Amino acid sequence: MLLTEFEWLTGFYVPNAFYNVIEKEYLKFDGDKHAFCKAFENNTDGLAEKLAARFNLEQTERDETVQKRIEDLKKQIKNLEAALEREQEWKPYEGKHSVPQSAYDDLRNCLGVKRLSVAETKDFLYERFGFAREKVEILQTLPVYEISRHRQLREVGRAVREPLYYTSDWHYICFECSGLIYEVYNDSLNPCC
Repeated sequence: MLLTEFEWLTGFYVPNAFYNVIEKEYLKFDGDKHAFCKAFENNTDGLAEKLAARFNLEQTERDETVQKRIEDLKKQIKNLEAALEREQEWKPYEGKHSVPQSAYDDLRNCLGVKRLSVAETKDFLYERFGFAREKVEILQTLPVYEISRHRQLREVGRAVREPLYYTSDWHYICFECSGLIYEVYNDSLNPCC
């Protein structure tokens, strides 16, 4: 019996998965398709309820199997991500033209170091290097990177880089001007990379 025949004979429209349960029972049924459909329609001996319960059980088992498979795949993804992380051998990275964090920390921890305000920093940049105050944006943080053995970079956080002034030849400023980022350290101006 086909699904369309079942639906035409009973007047019940069922999903394919439910019809698969019905068909298995029909193959065991002692009678023709008309008798089976009549028994289903009248729920003779609880036939329709029994098939609905079996369908619900199969759906539940299928759902549980799918959920188990999803959990297994999530664990597998987590393990693969960990293996990839180990293979890539990520290490801290500082650009060769950037001021190392350790040098900045030495200046910041110095007794008597002054934290410059935005206005003071812009004045300093104008007087020392000629940058127009209105074009300068003072940066208070910089991205922290790691590099893989394949020379790929990823940002892993941000480092505080406030403008600091200790003496005329020991100070630090990070700023952006016209889309470029610069660092001033010990009176030398370099692009930040």
